[in-house]
Amino acid sequence: VSAIKPKVVKSVHFCPVTRQHESRVYVDATDPQLGLPAVDASGRELSDRVISITSSVYPTKDKDGNSLETEFGLSTYKDHQTVTLQEMPERAPMGQLPRS
Repeated sequence: VSAIKPKVVKSVHFCPVTRQHESRVYVDATDPQLGLPAVDASGRELSDRVISITSSVYPTKDKDGNSLETEFGLSTYKDHQTVTLQEMPERAPMGQLPRS
């Protein structure tokens, strides 16, 4: 079992040149919403849009090439932990290591 680490769900960035905020939402294979219909602000399903895996690239510049600063306090994180299951050593065949 790994340590619990924060995983970015939504990052918020500020551009000092334009004085604008922009945000990016991240969806990976562990997200429970993956494959479900998207929902609008009022809670209605958008049947023509399905939530899919997004790019994990973290933005450093805006569309005009201006540098972005991450607003860590405005970004959203979730706890993430990796669990590896392995057979018990006493059940492994003699002379072999347990398999993952």
